[in-house]
Amino acid sequence: MKKLTELCLSLAFVSLVACSSDPEAAQGGEPPAAVQAAAPSEPTDPCAQDPACTQDGRCETQPEGTLCRGRVCEPTDTDCIARSDRDCRASSRCEHSGECTSWNSLSTRHLGTESTDPLACLQGAACCVVSDDDCKNSDNCTAFARCSARDSIDGELVRRSCVIASDADCALSDWCKNLGDCSFIPGDPPRCGKVQPQWTAEACTNSPGCKISGICGFEDGKCVVNDEGCRASSACGDSGACTAVESASQDLSCQAVTDKDCAGSLRCEESGACHIKTEFGRSNCAPKSQADCEGSSRCQTEQMCTFRGGLCILNSATGF
Repeated sequence: MKKLTELCLSLAFVSLVACSSDPEAAQGGEPPAAVQAAAPSEPTDPCAQDPACTQDGRCETQPEGTLCRGRVCEPTDTDCIARSDRDCRASSRCEHSGECTSWNSLSTRHLGTESTDPLACLQGAACCVVSDDDCKNSDNCTAFARCSARDSIDGELVRRSCVIASDADCALSDWCKNLGDCSFIPGDPPRCGKVQPQWTAEACTNSPGCKISGICGFEDGKCVVNDEGCRASSACGDSGACTAVESASQDLSCQAVTDKDCAGSLRCEESGACHIKTEFGRSNCAPKSQADCEGSSRCQTEQMCTFRGGLCILNSATGF
């Protein structure tokens, strides 16, 4: 019994020494090195804190150098740009307008194909619409039936955006669910409405879509674009879109195809865009020479008389 008591006292003494051997740890001193705070991380890109990041996906600072906006390049070291698809997909513009793909990935994945024209996305280094799925997943589709991705001319560029293009688009919208506006009605702009009586050739010829966009023909119970309609449309007189051309979606649309189309247009008279120019599978009117620029009304009123880089620009004598 005595030996057992001595053994217990010895064990208690050893435990007491072990517990008091690191008094700082016992009293809440410095923690072991393994649990100390990690070194501070790299500074955050200031563009990531800018409202343009959450709104437009512009979350990265453009490295010092040159940023091209369409065909105009200028030095920059401050612009916030949309460089990654991840930033675009997290932005408000993706949610609301279907602009979910960065110009940077477009320039590498789609350059020179018919799926999209990279020039539109290079302008401002922004997020862009690429596919019908981008549109269908956006508020633009549910609220306004803009569920299809289509190309349109925006000045000298081709821009892809979400538009109403079919009955299927209307059927996906709140207009159809709440108001019964489920039928696609061609026009400029197109819209969704109630189911219409059967179209006739006369109705197509007298429709706003015929006068504006050349949708004057009648085929398979609906109004369609034809050459005669294109030549008589305001699109022909304004921009030279005088010829019916089949697009990638197999729908016909009025486009400029020949120099003759361009020469009779308002764009030729005003801006010198008197010749056909084809880029990335699309044709549009553009100036081709100094004579085109000098013959334009903008040369007389705004001194846009110098031909350079495929455009009419201010005379060099002005200092620009």
